[in-house]
Amino acid sequence: MMMRQQFIRKDYGSLSPAQTLSVDSLFSLLINLSCFSSSASTCLPPCFLPPPPPPPQAALMGGTTMVMALALPEQHCSLVDAYENCRALADAKACCDYALHVGVTWWGPKVRNEMETLVREHGVNSFQMYMAYKDSMMLRDSELYQSLQTCKDIGAIARVHAENGELVAEGAKEALELGINGPEGIEISRPEELESEATHRAITIANRATARSTW
Repeated sequence: MMMRQQFIRKDYGSLSPAQTLSVDSLFSLLINLSCFSSSASTCLPPCFLPPPPPPPQAALMGGTTMVMALALPEQHCSLVDAYENCRALADAKACCDYALHVGVTWWGPKVRNEMETLVREHGVNSFQMYMAYKDSMMLRDSELYQSLQTCKDIGAIARVHAENGELVAEGAKEALELGINGPEGIEISRPEELESEATHRAITIANRATARSTW
């Protein structure tokens, strides 16, 4: 593979393009071991699930790996409960240090208060918001704005999943109507421009809320 900076640009197989550095394949393992994993899709960091994958093992061996999993409450459920449930499941099985950030899947005064509670009393400093997943986790623009303002007020970092949720939902319907229900439907239902538009919109909203955000 040819890499520029941290990105894989092309898989050349057995070829060795000019002006590139050839390294033993072990190097790719070292790259994978030195990652910062912050987007686990369950409330359990990967090292809690048997068999443990290389990143947590690298952490235990003194590597730079950081395991940070997502506590994702269901819509209209308590953020604090989701956090505590994840801690209860994880603490007894943890094989290395880990952190949790928490998903904001709906909005209201209770959510704002619980975000502050998580920061002040539980040490959470990162929250995940979604502009996609309509009728599930998607926040409206006004709700995203208020959640980003809250992050600013309580000193937390906001992470935003930026896609145009309305158009993604429409694209999914169109793909299903065409009989497309496999992985190839991803590109049809959520093309790059839907992410680009939502990213620009998220940045605009964040600028208005003066929040520290990452995408």
